[in-house]
Amino acid sequence: WKTGTSAPSPFGAATATGPVDYDAVRQELKLLMDNPSWDDGSLAPILIRLAWHSSGTYDKETGTGGSNGAGMRYATEAADPENAGL
Repeated sequence: WKTGTSAPSPFGAATATGPVDYDAVRQELKLLMDNPSWDDGSLAPILIRLAWHSSGTYDKETGTGGSNGAGMRYATEAADPENAGL
């Protein structure tokens, strides 16, 4: 989406009511990621890792999985050693 346009919502009825201020979103993400309690002072590496693992769930044959709305729904996913810390 271009700056100043409304982004479609993946949640159906909950849609944006006006233009999206992407600069404000970026600033909020930077504030969120700055976390001195994390090992290197930033949550950015863990978010990048989460995105990588989420993208790896995409199934070309069925069009399911992937990063769009990804999450761990089941305990077996969360317990998978490759998902440790996510």
